[in-house]
Amino acid sequence: MQVVYIDSVFFVNALIDCFLLLATGGICGVRVRRARLILSAALGGLYAAAGYLPGMGFLLSPLLRVAFGILIALAAFGGPRSLLRPTLTLFAVAAAFGGVAWALALFTGGRLAEPQVLIPALLCCCGIFSIVFRRAGRRGGAIAQLTLIRGGRCVRLSAMADTGNSLTDPLTGSGVAVAGADDLMPLFEGESPNPAVLVRERGAVAAFEALEDSRFRLVPYSAVGVEDGLLLAFRPDEARLDGRPKRSLLVAVSPNSVSDGGAYRALIGAEEGP
Repeated sequence: MQVVYIDSVFFVNALIDCFLLLATGGICGVRVRRARLILSAALGGLYAAAGYLPGMGFLLSPLLRVAFGILIALAAFGGPRSLLRPTLTLFAVAAAFGGVAWALALFTGGRLAEPQVLIPALLCCCGIFSIVFRRAGRRGGAIAQLTLIRGGRCVRLSAMADTGNSLTDPLTGSGVAVAGADDLMPLFEGESPNPAVLVRERGAVAAFEALEDSRFRLVPYSAVGVEDGLLLAFRPDEARLDGRPKRSLLVAVSPNSVSDGGAYRALIGAEEGP
């Protein structure tokens, strides 16, 4: 008769779920917050352990496995608007892990549920995911919350990671975010002259000359129909992207909005994305 230790089942499955969630977040380009990661992994461990309790075997039925998988994805990745892709990816990652574990169990003659099979399979999968999808988190289209602080004033903008945004500061190589003058206007409230107003009304070069402020600089850019263009850029007192400090980030002031639809109000390079 096989003896099952509930505490071992909990910790092994929680560890596996933790790595699977991290791999899913990396593939989808979604950052999993630490508290959500711990909660989701603990839920997975509790579910697996509960399935071995007397009279609780029904929890391991396929339908309930899917339901708990969705619950774990919801706990890790948030609301329903962004849930579909991470959930499907989590199931795919879990299926890939299960296939590797099954093959390893056949090869070694071990049991599928034994830690000496599961842990090596997990490490093998994580290595494969890391190599194949190491750039997946940098893909464009992801939306993040960009917080800018200057002189005690704060602006929060929805920022899209744009693979076409390769702007960098020619002096330091730092990444450059781009936002419209109107969206950045509250950040310069009370300043005279107002940099956002100057850019919108007179252009980047004239604004730079009028400001005579070393905190501002001109950043070259090119776009369709524009060669050797210049944008006025500044370094905010503080910048955060989804709560993470971005100390070297510059912000360029565009005379026009960077979005027609309003889903986002700033552009960041894909390498800066969430």
